[in-house]
Amino acid sequence: MSIGERLKLIRKESGLNQTEFGARINLSQTTIGLYESDNRVITDRALSQICSAFNINEEWLKTGEGEMRRATSPLFLRDSSLDATDREIIESYIRMTPTQRQFIKDWIRRIADTMLPAIPTETEKKTYGDMTPEEKKAALAREIDDETRGKTFEVSIGSNFTKNSSQVPK
Repeated sequence: MSIGERLKLIRKESGLNQTEFGARINLSQTTIGLYESDNRVITDRALSQICSAFNINEEWLKTGEGEMRRATSPLFLRDSSLDATDREIIESYIRMTPTQRQFIKDWIRRIADTMLPAIPTETEKKTYGDMTPEEKKAALAREIDDETRGKTFEVSIGSNFTKNSSQVPK
């Protein structure tokens, strides 16, 4: 198998067309096509970018010897703060095309824009009884704004008691 054929295998396994594959490593579709057909020698820079972007063993890409994938895991796979679901989501995202990634980014931004007003501030995390009169007024004003927009969140109104913001005593 030639280096061009190995490159094509990486691209196909990644589920990308030549344009999408090239976009991931800042190369044109034409260049990827020339590399895959062995009509252009792959530069060292391109080899490095491909191996980094797709977790490929550079020796395998150059010669076909060894394992296709790098033996070491990407940093995110070694992050102990991530659970299995986090890793699965990240791995799925990495395998997406640029168009799919943009859709996900836009979707997450829309969710975040909706949620941010409902995320309690440090003042809102205080119990109602611990707030100063000014903090109480500000918290109630935010609650009224949220209710007006149809959004609610939970605030603590006692030491061990939580009520929905629409039920906070006035």
